[in-house]
Amino acid sequence: MNVHVPLPSELHRSQVYVDWVRAHDPGAEPAALALLDEVGRGVHRAREKPGRFVEDLERRVRELPPAHRPWFWDTVAHRLCGWNDRYAGRAFALARKAEREHTLPVDTAWHAANVRLLAGTGALPAKELSDHQRRLASALDAGEAHEEFVRVLTAWAASPGELPADLARRVRASARAAGLGTAEDARVLARVVAGARGKALPDVLLDAVTALLAEHPQDDGVHAALVDLFPDSRGDAAAWLRLLLRSGAADAVVAGRVTPEGGVAGWLGRYTRMYSHGRRGGGVFRQRMPEELFDLVARFAPRLRAAEVPVRLHEDRYRYPGLDADLLDACLAEGVAVEDPGDAVRLEFWGERSRRDLKALAADPVFGRRLEGTVHAGLRGGGTAITRLPENAGIAAEVRARVEALLGEVRGGGIAAADEAVDALAKLLDRPTATALDGIEEALAGLDLTGPLARALRAGLPEELGWPALEAVTEEFGPGGVRGVTCTWPVLTVYGRDRAVAVDQAGRRAACAFTVPEDATTHVAHFAGGRFLVSWTAEEGGCGTHAFWSDRPDEVFEPEHRIGLRPFDGLVDGAFGFHFASSDGGGRHDGNRVLRPGDRHGVDHRELQMSDGTRWWSARVFRGDWERVDPVTGALLGDRTLPAFHRDGGVPPGWSVFSDSLTLAALPEGAPPSPLGQDGRLVGCRVLYRTPYAGPSPRDFLLEGVDGRRARFRGAEPGRRPWGVVRMPAGGEDAVLVDPDNVRVHAAEDGSLLWEAHGFPGGERHTWRRPSGHAVGPVPPPAYWHFLTPRDEAASKALRAVGDDAVRALLAAGRDGEGAVRAELARVLPEVAEPRVAAGAVRVALLAADVLRRREELSRRVAVMRSGPVVTLPDEVPDTVLLPALYGLLPELRPYEAHTARPLPATLTAVAADGRRLRGEIDDETRLLALPAPPGEWAALTGRIDAVGWRAAVGTTTDGERAALAALLRTWSGQPFAERGGRWRTGRAPYEGLDACRAAGSVLVTGAERGGTARFLQRAADPVPDGAEDVVTVTVDRDDAARLPRLLELVERHGPLSPAPEALDAFARRTGVRRPVAALVLGGLPRRERYDDDRKMLRSKPYAATRAVADAYASLWHRLGARGRAEVLAAGMPEDPAELWARGGTTAAAERMAEVWTRLLGTAVYVDEDLAGAVEEELGLGPDWARSLATGEPPAEVPGSGGAGFVLVEDGRGGLTVYEAAEDGTAGAYVGPRVVDGRLVSLVLWALTERPAGDPASAAAAALHGRLRELLDDPRTLVPLYGEWRLAKALAADPDVPAYAGPVLPCPRPRAEGATAVTGVYDDGTFVVALPGGDAFLRTAALGDPERLERAARLCGELERPVLLERIDRFREIRDGGVARMVERAAATPVGSGGYELNPALSVPSLVAEAAGALGVGADAAALYLQLLALARPTDRNVRRWNGWSPARHKAAQAELVAAGAVETGRRARAGRTAFVPGPWTEVKAPDLPLETAKLAAYRASVSRKEVSSVGVRLLPPVPPHELFAEAWATRPAV
Repeated sequence: MNVHVPLPSELHRSQVYVDWVRAHDPGAEPAALALLDEVGRGVHRAREKPGRFVEDLERRVRELPPAHRPWFWDTVAHRLCGWNDRYAGRAFALARKAEREHTLPVDTAWHAANVRLLAGTGALPAKELSDHQRRLASALDAGEAHEEFVRVLTAWAASPGELPADLARRVRASARAAGLGTAEDARVLARVVAGARGKALPDVLLDAVTALLAEHPQDDGVHAALVDLFPDSRGDAAAWLRLLLRSGAADAVVAGRVTPEGGVAGWLGRYTRMYSHGRRGGGVFRQRMPEELFDLVARFAPRLRAAEVPVRLHEDRYRYPGLDADLLDACLAEGVAVEDPGDAVRLEFWGERSRRDLKALAADPVFGRRLEGTVHAGLRGGGTAITRLPENAGIAAEVRARVEALLGEVRGGGIAAADEAVDALAKLLDRPTATALDGIEEALAGLDLTGPLARALRAGLPEELGWPALEAVTEEFGPGGVRGVTCTWPVLTVYGRDRAVAVDQAGRRAACAFTVPEDATTHVAHFAGGRFLVSWTAEEGGCGTHAFWSDRPDEVFEPEHRIGLRPFDGLVDGAFGFHFASSDGGGRHDGNRVLRPGDRHGVDHRELQMSDGTRWWSARVFRGDWERVDPVTGALLGDRTLPAFHRDGGVPPGWSVFSDSLTLAALPEGAPPSPLGQDGRLVGCRVLYRTPYAGPSPRDFLLEGVDGRRARFRGAEPGRRPWGVVRMPAGGEDAVLVDPDNVRVHAAEDGSLLWEAHGFPGGERHTWRRPSGHAVGPVPPPAYWHFLTPRDEAASKALRAVGDDAVRALLAAGRDGEGAVRAELARVLPEVAEPRVAAGAVRVALLAADVLRRREELSRRVAVMRSGPVVTLPDEVPDTVLLPALYGLLPELRPYEAHTARPLPATLTAVAADGRRLRGEIDDETRLLALPAPPGEWAALTGRIDAVGWRAAVGTTTDGERAALAALLRTWSGQPFAERGGRWRTGRAPYEGLDACRAAGSVLVTGAERGGTARFLQRAADPVPDGAEDVVTVTVDRDDAARLPRLLELVERHGPLSPAPEALDAFARRTGVRRPVAALVLGGLPRRERYDDDRKMLRSKPYAATRAVADAYASLWHRLGARGRAEVLAAGMPEDPAELWARGGTTAAAERMAEVWTRLLGTAVYVDEDLAGAVEEELGLGPDWARSLATGEPPAEVPGSGGAGFVLVEDGRGGLTVYEAAEDGTAGAYVGPRVVDGRLVSLVLWALTERPAGDPASAAAAALHGRLRELLDDPRTLVPLYGEWRLAKALAADPDVPAYAGPVLPCPRPRAEGATAVTGVYDDGTFVVALPGGDAFLRTAALGDPERLERAARLCGELERPVLLERIDRFREIRDGGVARMVERAAATPVGSGGYELNPALSVPSLVAEAAGALGVGADAAALYLQLLALARPTDRNVRRWNGWSPARHKAAQAELVAAGAVETGRRARAGRTAFVPGPWTEVKAPDLPLETAKLAAYRASVSRKEVSSVGVRLLPPVPPHELFAEAWATRPAV
């Protein structure tokens, strides 16, 4: 049929439908034009709500003649292209559906051109490709059909549309039909895939193409396109790289025949930019580079080197730049230059998951330092990068540089830096690091601490500066009397429990006494205009909920702004203390307004302020939004121009202004000279930071004071905020002041930490901040450091000139205590007589002596570690291998306490060293220093080492893990806790209790402290440590010293164990677990720590666990706990391990393991594995549901199974919902829509139809139906009817409907904002409704009352609610309708045992005979026809199972039906069959299968947006199958 309808040149203006109507139905042209106008007006909605747009059109299309529909839908598809290609494809599919349903003629040429058009836009649905293939095959010669199919694929490849995963299969079918071999497949697919540049390509397709091109290489034109393919991938595009490697494309690049766009270096940079991050859900994650990329780097290396262009590896399309350490190492190892993006770009180190040894990277002079820093930053516990990357010379060199820097601080840095450096060295110098650093002992021995002590005295002590007025006020409060300070520059307010004093540079300004309530948790006093605002709160962590003015204490009010009513406590609570008094002296600026006596607005939180004496500015912390404020009112003026000092100074390239640290103020008249420098009366500092920077905040700063002094500060960690440069008295060092709360003072010369000073007590929010032990104080907030003055010029000069002999004398005296130092100070520095300065000198001398003592202790420990190994291991298996092999057998720790495995044999060393300690061969310190890293908590295996033996013996353990476990067993066998008769105790105890045991002479070994306790192991005869918990005492009844080596010998001789099938059955039957779970238990209870790895292992061979099995196993695994898991596995090991390889050995082991299992977890009813597997596969339900078909009892999770009924409860939105009722009448568990559990209904239907006659599940299903019937007959059972607000209003308005007499419980949670409480609940006996929410419920007990049912049906008609009536009918089917008849049928079925009700030859043989006669076919064909006609899931697989047919018999019966014209054939997505009854077809969502639309009524089902609503959660027969067959035959379509 040639319709002469042209295809549109502009898709969005397509008039195909009108053109067709004009040619074939001219009278309908006006209506067609109007309809397309409507489409044109509404097509814009397709961008936001495409589904709604197409659904509205579907309703309109029902009014069109059938012949119009394909042309209309094709036009809609054209117009939607570019707006929404997915729904354009849906419109195209609807056009084809209309052609099929109404058997309309199709113009092959026009249709083929239309398909190419849609394919070229990317709108062609992949599932329509098969239909198009069939059309081509039926209309064209095979060769022409193949050529046309290739044209479609070529157009599709060039479009935005994604190619289907099964494209290789489709091409093979097309080429085979044309008589062509796989070389044609390779030719077509290579060009199609090569044309899909930048598109998403399924890995399955790429792997298929790889296999073809490996066999049939293509030319370099194809190779070039493949090299530049760069598919859009959610992962790492490894499948594409495999294609390049095996197709010859990579070889073409290596040979120089193909050059990627941008060159080979550009190709590699583009790869990292595209695939450094993978996509998951709505986010992205950094992913490792695939192995295939490293192979390509090695192959491309000669061209990369020859290009002499550094490769750019750090860029990322998601703007998260980073350098992959593995890839960087691969490039450097090949001599390929890599562009250095600077320290600001993160180096991604994969730790134990790294694919390379990183030796080339570590040896690089630039990147090696960065690798060491990255590894070091990720360390938990102690150690260095050597600990994580042992035997890496480059890393060792970088670690040496780190250690040398710390040694330099102890040699000649500030005393505070030396103090911290010794602590840092003690953490860094673990055994691997100490043994790797030759000369470390000598370097430590040369550190005598004279350098830091001399520098401390010569640079300047904090005690040399003071503010006498503040010190006098502080002394008035006494020790601990000051609660906090607040700032009103130049006044500082100091307050205690019941009084406050305001002080400035000259002295006391004001004072007051006050009283706050006893329950006040925090209180604060602010000075403003000569008065004090006293505020407090009784809330934990709160601030200023109440306040009064000091002159009006009885007038308590609630301040409007509270966040600023806090004491000074750092950057976010006071910033630098520049909260200025107003220009008239009558108030206090808070950055937004001025607080004056009597005001009740409180204090706001624009904490940053500055002033040049005539103008004021404020800003919020972290915002940098500086803005001028009115000097009198404090209001923001909108002027963002900074003061001249901060505005006019130049900013060098690569630097930016650090807005949060800008300061400026005018000193009050008569103020002393500022130690921070001043310009006239102005004081302040400008701070710049280097950009870009790595991490969350900058670390490199430039500071410039108003007097021109400059300094640079490089922080070792992020978050530090420098704010000034102090010049110490009498020629002391200039130093950078860092952080406003605990001020760290770093030398301007070399950045060494000279000293640290803590401030006054702060608020409750920052109690986690603690100053270091060497900190002095308290010191005032930064703004008031300008008031500090030298205490004693002569003392300072004497300290600046102190000689080395005097330093050594003071240090030597420090070993003898404070009195000796004071005496020596008076002798060697008599000029230092001022008490506070002298106290400072004594302080640093004592600190230096303490640091020296700790250095000497460190030297001794390092000497012990470097003296040689304490133990000799049979095999040095690192923890990164051993601990994963032990996963699940060691104690489970909380995430923040979890052990981090190192690539060192820490756990094996601990076992051996602890064994030596328990024998008394070494002391405890030697034991601890023997460890190369913290070990796993191996002591928990004491008495249960057989669990490790079982896991090492079974065949499911990987060879690598078996070797690791064998090393542990060999090591264990030589320890005292392997000897027969030993009694041992293990548990956890606090270190205090463990130390007390040691002090009392007990010998015990301990692990690392976690959560305040450590695991210990001791002989049972020794006393239990105080505070011990989780204590277990075990007796070693077997000679493990001989048994464990014997076991390993047997494994080596006979091979790993493979539990016999009888063993799996024995365990499953004795415990009630499923057979796949039994296989996992006997396989060693394996798991993996990472979820993805764990699921991959469980789903892979040899376990091949389904999702339900994996979930059930994981739940049981967790219930056992580590100790239970070890007990179960240990039970499998006999006294003589040789028994395991004897006949019945694994079965006996399984029985012993089952005995322990049942003791720990109890038993469950055993369910046949075939039944359990079928329930999971076909219903998606777990083992508890399958068990119901053995017991006749519903799972405990089924609502109402407890028998207490249900109760209505108000919900948070103002309506009603349903909860289970507790025994006392209160609300139990929330139920909502699951009052009648559809899963239980489906289970009953499935057992009565899908199981063979005589199956015990049928009887259980009858019992379950009885429980359903009881539930439905219970008057308390109320099923929610969502969306029935009209019913609710109608019944509420009926005066004859009484109020609901049952209980309505209040909402257990706060009601949502704006929600209205329930005003009335009404009950007509069948329905319970509530207002104003319109909630409605069905009382299922009314289903047995004909009068109520009749009234309900009448009401549904009056309200025009047929859907509600359908729902009621479904419940009737469950109660006493079709489901009840199914139960009766099962009890007296004519179908013989083993047969299926779904086989009409057995259930309705007479109907089969009638159908055979009417159709003129044989009995098999008639039976198949009835199944296709009536059943929702007549897949080929199901039909053969029900009928007991072979594939040949099935195909023969189907061929008969096709010949008789009773069915049509073809392929339909997810149908599972190729024969269909003619008529409309309905697509539904998985797990249900699409089906003929006519079947839905018989199944009491409806479909909306592909969602099926039926009696249960699966589309199963709701009536006996023999009735279903009879009804379908009676209403069959004409043949």
